[in-house]
Amino acid sequence: MVNPLQQTMSKPQKPVKKTAEEAEQYIQDLKSRAKVNTALQLLIRNIRVLEVLQRQSFMDPLRLQQIQESRSLYFNAIQQQLQAMNLTIEQLKTKLEQLNLHKQLQVALDYIYQNSTNISAYTKKQNRIALHFQQLLNALEAGCAQNFALKTALDEIIADFEDIAGKEGCVPLNWSGFKILKAVLAELELACKENGGNACQSWQHWTDQLTQLYQNQIFVQQWE
Repeated sequence: MVNPLQQTMSKPQKPVKKTAEEAEQYIQDLKSRAKVNTALQLLIRNIRVLEVLQRQSFMDPLRLQQIQESRSLYFNAIQQQLQAMNLTIEQLKTKLEQLNLHKQLQVALDYIYQNSTNISAYTKKQNRIALHFQQLLNALEAGCAQNFALKTALDEIIADFEDIAGKEGCVPLNWSGFKILKAVLAELELACKENGGNACQSWQHWTDQLTQLYQNQIFVQQWE
């Protein structure tokens, strides 16, 4: 009987010949896989942090607002990482199952899945706020808009802002700028009472601050 080992050794495999292009592509593929592995490690790290934050939100309701802010930042980072890696939530679950990590990250995975569906709705409202904000600025600069019309426009901006503030999937909002919007609204309400809703008056004293706010984007967490 022929020894299988001897048989194998008597017929050695021929080395695979690669052209320069194939070799270069092979190296690029290896580099790409290394990047994916690094990216996946960073993604898993952020998911783990999200898991901890989500569990803390159940156990420490007194710190809920602080936890929500941190959780929102990590959720947004995870969304960006998934997009950069071209991964769906289902594909992410599959990868974590292969690594046997899905059970210990299940709370975070459920949270990501539930909140990912809201992102498009938040984006629409963000775009609407930006549009209404520009229209408000134009009206203020023109100085010909009636008080009540300005108040209505500002009411819509503030309502949309409050509706999406702090929601996962929504970019951090500019709370210092939001206080300016509320101050303008308070002055508009007073002007409507004293001068009437149909009156037109100068709002130049607010235009510069609002323009700076718009140029620095209302969707920024901090603004001075």
